[in-house]
Amino acid sequence: MKLLLISPRSSDKRSPVGFKVPQVALQIIAALTPENVKVSMVDEHSSDIDFSKDYDLVGISIMTATAKRGYHLARTFKGKGSKVVFGGIHASVMPEEAINYGDAVVIGEAESSWPDLVEDFKQNTLKRYYQSKEPDLSTAPLPKRDSIIDRSVLGIKWPGFYTTKGCPYDCEFCSVSSVYGKKIRTLPIPFVIKDIENANSKVFLSLDDNVAANPKYAKSLFKEMAHLNIEWGGQCVVTIAKDDELLQLCRKSGCRGLFIGLESVSTTSMRKMRKTLKSIKENEDVIKKIQDTGIIFHPSFVFGFDDDTKA
Repeated sequence: MKLLLISPRSSDKRSPVGFKVPQVALQIIAALTPENVKVSMVDEHSSDIDFSKDYDLVGISIMTATAKRGYHLARTFKGKGSKVVFGGIHASVMPEEAINYGDAVVIGEAESSWPDLVEDFKQNTLKRYYQSKEPDLSTAPLPKRDSIIDRSVLGIKWPGFYTTKGCPYDCEFCSVSSVYGKKIRTLPIPFVIKDIENANSKVFLSLDDNVAANPKYAKSLFKEMAHLNIEWGGQCVVTIAKDDELLQLCRKSGCRGLFIGLESVSTTSMRKMRKTLKSIKENEDVIKKIQDTGIIFHPSFVFGFDDDTKA
């Protein structure tokens, strides 16, 4: 059996330059696949698909920005006789749409359902939808690292890693808590360290939605990461600046930049987004404190709300 896993780009042509966020979903799926299945992986942001090759099963992980391209790829492979499975955030929140272009959809996290899907495919009993409960991350498989699909920035290898899943917040514009739940689930710290070592790089991006969501866990993790002599960036919330020890350990672990959602300076828009309210003065203090630690502060804003003004 031949399996192709694809992370599609958002357009027909690959962008030659730009900031390319790495992913780890394909490596996780590859690790969940039985050893007697020949697995190939293609991240279209880094390489092109060889359409001259034939595959029995094709798995496509899509976000909203890449869904259109993913559906196009599905039509192409189905035309060649392959069965197509969709997964990822977009397919999880829009499974009824995705199934129109494929043969099956994995809803939510695949750790529990993927092995069953592969076995059903072998038995020619593939179901339309696969969904399971939130997996226990203490038994998660190590991602199958393959340098071919690791994205790079200016020629520097830039793998992604993850340490937690879930988010306690309920921001109106975000799908994380609805897909991964509001409980913060953590990977065993030795697992994270081993995965980083397996990736064989010195520059990384944390794919956690909030790398310090569990401060106690984060402190222990950062202490262990400090021994790896790596540099990394990630996402966080402003509350990291309220814990001096946490912020210092974050910097010592190799953190060089944090992407933090300020979202808006309008209190009305913030309320509509169900975002925790912070005054401009509070945000200014947080920015200065993080920058004084030696960490680049990368703010995120959302534009286009009905209450936004030219001011």
